[in-house]
Amino acid sequence: HRQTLDTVMQELQNVQRCHKEQLERKHRAYEQLRAEYTSQREDYNKAVEARDELAKQCHKKEDELDALRRVQGSVSEAQALASLREEVARLRRNEASMEADTKRAVKDKQEMKQTYEQTECAYEDEIKSKEAKVTESAKTVIAKEKEIE
Repeated sequence: HRQTLDTVMQELQNVQRCHKEQLERKHRAYEQLRAEYTSQREDYNKAVEARDELAKQCHKKEDELDALRRVQGSVSEAQALASLREEVARLRRNEASMEADTKRAVKDKQEMKQTYEQTECAYEDEIKSKEAKVTESAKTVIAKEKEIE
């Protein structure tokens, strides 16, 4: 009976070690997912800042364009006006592109957050399940020890 108890204890220790290793792997995966989520959030914030800066530049160029329209008259001013129109059009295209990028980043961020939360919940559920199994195994071993005594 003592040998059976030793075998059961050894198997319990092996199961506990396997559970611990599995939990450590899941924890590393969880940490990596969290780092990716943080990185995407930082990229999103940078994209928003860049978009806002482009919008400021666009408004500044539009103000310059309005000022030129008021004093329009010479050929050089007309050329400058055309150049500014092109610049404003380019900035508007860039702003639209940045807006689309920002929307994609928001969507990616939301998907990443959802994946992160799902993984975290599954991770916590699995830890609780493993703890319950280990507790049950320990109770069984204690009961068997009492039977042997």
